[in-house]
Amino acid sequence: MLGAVYADDKAWGDRLVEQIMTPTEHKHGQSVFTSILFAPKPEHTFEETLASLQQADIPLLLLYGREDPWIFPSWGQRVKRQVPKATYFELSPAGHCPHHEAPQAVNALMLEWLQEQQEQGGKEGRREQEEDGSQGGSRGGREGRRTFFEPVTGKEISVALLDGQPRDVLEWVLASTFFR
Repeated sequence: MLGAVYADDKAWGDRLVEQIMTPTEHKHGQSVFTSILFAPKPEHTFEETLASLQQADIPLLLLYGREDPWIFPSWGQRVKRQVPKATYFELSPAGHCPHHEAPQAVNALMLEWLQEQQEQGGKEGRREQEEDGSQGGSRGGREGRRTFFEPVTGKEISVALLDGQPRDVLEWVLASTFFR
């Protein structure tokens, strides 16, 4: 199953499997898992939650793995379209766990974003972004595409700052039907 959600089969191994299995062997493991599966329906829909975040002007950072087979990029694009002020980065190659497959890139992006929020009070920087019209290519002096080197895997991770608009026919179909 891990091979299906990771962009690189070498990014996971026995250690990760053991870390996942350990909690399942705990005496309360089965009841916790069952409670997650049968949890009641959330009080608010996904769209209502996003609308609340936008209305409260809460900064939002999205870090997606382009090769994620479960939460594929159309979900991130959907969020970005509904919350235009959100910052949306797509990492590749990275699957469902970009924080595990590309920790250097994820950590650097998070730290930069947090520093921006702290320096600009969260609101001023987003206001500047709206005024200068930047949505995709570059933001805050950062290039729209960057590359990070992951020393553990020896891979280069490409990072793109996205505006949420579909890039190809499949994404357009998903955006106009399933992910409005």
